[in-house]
Amino acid sequence: MIYACYITYNNGDFLAASLYAIAPYVDKIIIIEGPFPDYPEMKADNTKFILWHFDIDYPNKLMLDNVEGLTQVQKRNAYIDLVPDGSWMFIIDGDEIPYGNLEILQGRIKHYDEMGINWVSIKIEEKKDFRFYPRLIKKQPGMKYKGFHWSINEIYEKHEAELGNIKLIHFRDFRHKDVVKDKKWFYNESPESKAEDKEVVLWFNEQVKALNPERFNQLYDISKSVQKIDKRPKKANLKWDKKLGLNR
Repeated sequence: MIYACYITYNNGDFLAASLYAIAPYVDKIIIIEGPFPDYPEMKADNTKFILWHFDIDYPNKLMLDNVEGLTQVQKRNAYIDLVPDGSWMFIIDGDEIPYGNLEILQGRIKHYDEMGINWVSIKIEEKKDFRFYPRLIKKQPGMKYKGFHWSINEIYEKHEAELGNIKLIHFRDFRHKDVVKDKKWFYNESPESKAEDKEVVLWFNEQVKALNPERFNQLYDISKSVQKIDKRPKKANLKWDKKLGLNR
């Protein structure tokens, strides 16, 4: 089985695009969601509402754990704990969108212990960074992150194969403004940076629409009109469970 593993907080439409791109090609999706110690008072966005809709579209696929105050490493170890030994982890962040020949995932895992993903960081239409990461990893007993949340090699250092034409697109330098208002290395209040933010958002929207135009438009409209998850239909009587996703 393949488990797509996310940690996220306030990624909103980025997360929606990522989930709907990968969902048909994995067996389960684990999301560790909640504020980080660095910015605990940030207001929640529409993530929970998007997850609620996603669970309706893909029932019994989502496993959600809402947490508060955990570090990046602690959150990543939390999703590792939920993956059975011998299953596969496809490690994705909430602001990364997988694309390419995703249908090869299930076939390739039968032949390898670990496979790399080409990771591309993009700012508007300029490629800013390119790395080869081991992002599809077979869960081994006792596997843990240790010191750095970005150092996936810490938990598994074996490289056996590149995973065909699959990439993770990371949208660099776009952050929720509540996250970055006190983080000047992320966001600058200059007129130039504000104009650049708008360009990034417009470009991002066009890229995501190309993935799933109908569903993205629907989610985008929802995210702009609905501010709280409490506006979901009351008759659904939903309850979150970190092991099973949504119970009905």
